Amino acid sequence: MLVVRVPTNAPAPVRTTARERVETLRTKAVTFSALSDYGAFVAEHSDDTKTRRLGGDTGWISTHVPDGWPTNVIAALMSVQAGEVTPVVERPEGFYVARLVKKRPAGVAPWTEAREYIRYELATKRERERAERFFAALKADVYVQVNPDLIKTIKQQLRTNQEPVGLQASER
Repeated sequence: MLVVRVPTNAPAPVRTTARERVETLRTKAVTFSALSDYGAFVAEHSDDTKTRRLGGDTGWISTHVPDGWPTNVIAALMSVQAGEVTPVVERPEGFYVARLVKKRPAGVAPWTEAREYIRYELATKRERERAERFFAALKADVYVQVNPDLIKTIKQQLRTNQEPVGLQASER
């Protein structure tokens, strides 16, 4: 998967430039016959850190469980044949181009494959829950008091290049 990210609030000229860039990248991506050449190309040009280091490899994507990929990107993948590159798919967060390596019919995954996936999903869920509990505990013990007068004084001193009063050396 080749991804060119664009801020969702980007002005039209920025989106246009990004679209032109991804169209040029897609044109070049179509020329690669070897999967390794395509992978090296994606590794160099994609903005998606998750798949870039894998040469754009997303692993198997299910049409029933999209694994976080936008549905219109999956639809574009399903519309091409193995070895073909999808048209550019525009989303608010950027542009996507993908090369379909292989299609297989939906079915029950072999236990060896499913076991690793289940293990990964459970570990990820436990880690996410652990992090949520940790941050909730931190937030529960924090008391923040804002001193608007001190903030105003510091802002005024910064504007006049004076040393801010009220900050200790270790806080600067």
